Amino acid sequence: MISQTPKDERLHIRIGKQERALLERAAQLEGKSLSAFLIQAGVNIAEEVLNREQTVQVQLETYQRFVAALESEPQVKTGLLEQIQKTQVKLGQIGKGHA
Repeated sequence: MISQTPKDERLHIRIGKQERALLERAAQLEGKSLSAFLIQAGVNIAEEVLNREQTVQVQLETYQRFVAALESEPQVKTGLLEQIQKTQVKLGQIGKGHA
């Protein structure tokens, strides 16, 4: 979505004659200036890329398992908990200068 805020930034690009002619023809068909056409096209592509990179698509079954896992009580693995506690003790000793 292109904002209606003041446009005080400039962007300079170099393109070939054929590219410019192509873009100008397309802008003319859309009834837009070349600048307006390029801004709209660039913003549309940028939004598409960002949406694609920020969205995770999964099958319904996978989503349902994920939601169920979030809603369930956490399961504490005693072996893992013991290892974390041992590591914390070791890190505490290292922090005090003991190896």
